[in-house]
Amino acid sequence: MTGVQTCALPIYNYNKIVKSLIDYFLKNNPYVFWERAINAFFPKNIDKYGNKPTAFLKNMISDYSDNEKYMEVSFNIISYVFPNKRDDFLHLFLTQNTDFKLFENLELVKRGGVFTGSRIPYFENDKISWQKVLSVIEKMPNRLDFIEHKDFVNQQIGRASCRERV
Repeated sequence: MTGVQTCALPIYNYNKIVKSLIDYFLKNNPYVFWERAINAFFPKNIDKYGNKPTAFLKNMISDYSDNEKYMEVSFNIISYVFPNKRDDFLHLFLTQNTDFKLFENLELVKRGGVFTGSRIPYFENDKISWQKVLSVIEKMPNRLDFIEHKDFVNQQIGRASCRERV
């Protein structure tokens, strides 16, 4: 019997194991940056593992779109491991949950980091990322449900623009 390759280990029931890991980190909060630790179980080399890591995240979003903690973990993973797929995940989330309070707590763009040299390219990337988030929101079918979301994202774009000029 051959194992299914995902999350850097050959395992058969990876969905249950990864979900258990997430539950452990949510329950025990073993250290301050717990959200970064779970990212280790989601390899960036997605081709090696097929679509299993992203399928897991899509299932998390579909099954737990109203659970703030699960969404925070999911979007943290997306932000740091699969940023090029963020727009698709965000669209999936917004089709299932229009709650602004939950939305504003999601890590849609990487927070913080260590900078060397000029910070301007980082601020410019933030601005571009927030503009992409805005684009997703503007494509949602019932845009009236997303007025607060749009205002919030426009504020983030404005902040990134201000930091660029400093």
